[in-house]
Amino acid sequence: MLSPDLVRARRKGDRLLLLPLAPSERQRALELAKILLHQAQMMIGQTREEWEEAIHKLLFLPQREKLLAMAFAKLIDDQSSFDIPTSEVSPEAIRQELFLQATIKRRNGSFQTPSFRESLLTQVGADFGLTKDQMEQSLYSDLKGSFLRTKAPACSPDQLLDLYEQSQAQAVLLRASSVLVEVTCASPKAYRTLFHKIKFLRLLASIQATEKGTYRIQIDGPFSLFESTVKYGLQLALLLPVLTTCSQFQLHAQIRWGKERVPLHFYLEHHELPAISDHSGNAHEHIKEELAAFLPRFSALSSPWQASISTEILHLPGIGICIPDLQFVQKETGEIIYFELLGFWSRDAVFQRIELVKKGLPFKILFAVSKRLRVSEKTLDEESSGMLYVFNEILHPKTINDQLHKLSQRKV
Repeated sequence: MLSPDLVRARRKGDRLLLLPLAPSERQRALELAKILLHQAQMMIGQTREEWEEAIHKLLFLPQREKLLAMAFAKLIDDQSSFDIPTSEVSPEAIRQELFLQATIKRRNGSFQTPSFRESLLTQVGADFGLTKDQMEQSLYSDLKGSFLRTKAPACSPDQLLDLYEQSQAQAVLLRASSVLVEVTCASPKAYRTLFHKIKFLRLLASIQATEKGTYRIQIDGPFSLFESTVKYGLQLALLLPVLTTCSQFQLHAQIRWGKERVPLHFYLEHHELPAISDHSGNAHEHIKEELAAFLPRFSALSSPWQASISTEILHLPGIGICIPDLQFVQKETGEIIYFELLGFWSRDAVFQRIELVKKGLPFKILFAVSKRLRVSEKTLDEESSGMLYVFNEILHPKTINDQLHKLSQRKV
């Protein structure tokens, strides 16, 4: 993924605009992409440092082309594989012994001799069963620059250019304080898949149905959090490949741009991005890690409830929608209780869910809330259609089973 400093953009008033490639620039970009992709293939088996030296030779290019080449190189790196060179002796052990012997020799006054380094490598190498050349190769083989390229991307120059255009928009979202997206999908199933992927990305999102039959999604950005986080910004950037699978979308992001973090607006529509697969499969294959670990443990429990992934979108007219993660079905009565995990959410987002329940949620739902959010289970009274389950590190099947029993006794 690109960093913001590799984005070709300019300010126009209070807006940030991505600079499109002119036809002549696009042709040159394809030529650069072809050169770099070929270079990466040719350098399989060579070190990352050698690759960086080859890229450095492109610095004589004009500034615009230089920025483009650096962006392509970053995307090629992201899709390449690098491994630590194999060695019978760990680099740490080699360095430790070398430094120890160097200290001893320095005390003996032999540190300044011209052949000191070579003799030291030969001496210590003999102890490890390595030649002087093998010692040179192994000494810093665990550092990033010494990693060997084992795989290069097999994409075409056109595909790399498409990825670059999408990655520019992703890099802008790394500086977002908020994102508003209106989406149109071809079917209810497509909407459910989209919403589940948003939840899988652990984004702090609020979803509303519109009168036009579309959905409006409000998402907090990394610069809206108490402390902006790189990890959350990367998760938000991963939203774009998901959105390109929709029939239409219009995105408006409020961002903080440049070293001065100037507040700007950024707009993006479906036709401005190439459709690149997000490789995320269906929602059932991408449930949260906590739930993936919880489901088999709950199934092993002798419970009157059957747990499964929920595919429902619970519409609340005038309020919004709720997208549960799981649903529990009472095996004898068929009663359904929904379940939503809020372990990664903000405290304010949890209270938005509590407000939904207090406004008269016509479904029974159990919210699992992380203890770190400091929300009491007593926040919801015993007459409401929702309950809070506050957990510490993991979801406990027996405790959830007990909560389901209590919630089933309530009348909605």
